[in-house]
Amino acid sequence: MTVARHIGFHSVPKSTKDAIASLGLARAARPRRRHLGLIASFVLLVLIPLDVLGYYLWGVAADRYASHVELSIQREETPAALDFLGGIAEIGGGNGADAEILRAYIEGPDIIARVDRAVDLGALLGGRGDWFFGLPDQVDSALMLARWNRHVHVWHDPQNALIRLRVTAFAPEDAQAIATAISDEASALINHLSDQARADSIYHAQVELNRTVERLKSARLAMMEFRTRTQIVDPAADIATRMALLSDLRQQRTDAEIELSMLQETTRTNDPRLAQAARRKSAIERRIAEEKALFGTGTGAYSAVMAEFETLQVDLEYAEKSYLSAQTALEVARARADRQTRYLTPYVGPTRADTAEFPGRWPIMGLAAAALILGWAVLALVYYSLRDRR
Repeated sequence: MTVARHIGFHSVPKSTKDAIASLGLARAARPRRRHLGLIASFVLLVLIPLDVLGYYLWGVAADRYASHVELSIQREETPAALDFLGGIAEIGGGNGADAEILRAYIEGPDIIARVDRAVDLGALLGGRGDWFFGLPDQVDSALMLARWNRHVHVWHDPQNALIRLRVTAFAPEDAQAIATAISDEASALINHLSDQARADSIYHAQVELNRTVERLKSARLAMMEFRTRTQIVDPAADIATRMALLSDLRQQRTDAEIELSMLQETTRTNDPRLAQAARRKSAIERRIAEEKALFGTGTGAYSAVMAEFETLQVDLEYAEKSYLSAQTALEVARARADRQTRYLTPYVGPTRADTAEFPGRWPIMGLAAAALILGWAVLALVYYSLRDRR
């Protein structure tokens, strides 16, 4: 049996091409336009960007050295109950809000001007041919802030009030100098916040004390005007005196009535002593009536005087108590302010690098290559998926 008959053909093909066609086998692949497009896209989307990135990393980017600083905001408080032990301090972590304020301050434009005056940022970060990280000769505030945030990175832990700072520069001593200046400015800010908080606490207590002093002055002035107008220092004592006088007048009236009654029984009607006794009795009764009138309800009556005096007395007592309370509150605020303070403690650095830490050329190149190849592969798969659907 021949080979042709074995495979089901009646005759053997004359050529290899005819044999392949008769067997239904795939033909050899030939380059097509889509293959050239795929290669061109790889060159355009992967090789050229990697070449540009490599040129920047190895040809333009300057070595940068990092200085690391770790700061802690501490709060020191000496409890009053422990003052007799020599001021044993209770030290704890600072407020997380202080750490957030400090982070925003380090990343903001205010500290840039202060650090620039201290170390001359233009000289430390300028030039070197690195257009991405270096400072140009002419720089505005927006560009300075952008370059600053490329060289200065801040991380903070709000719970423990910890600040981690990384500063990069083109020389290790420059990075350390900038980090030291930032640490000094941050410490000055925390000290300012602490002093401001203490001053605010004392200020509010002092304002309250001044207010109570004015109230006490007004109350005492009103009391003095009352005593000057009425010629009465203490209405209660004056009333007691007048009550004693009224009681004495009543006793005198009783004696005069007894005397008049006895004269009427023992003398004649035209006796001059009767008229004298009657006049004495009438005079005593008029005096009693005048004294009673002082206790009436008129404007000059003792009831009105006592009502005014009681009002002034209550106002004066309240003003005096308020003054004493405000004075005590001020002393407490001062003592508390003296016992409480916040300060910044650098527990790491500023360090000085021995070798350049940035730029990480090979890691950056590897990550960029992986990202570009992955992106190119995704685009190629999308293209072929859309092509197969048509």
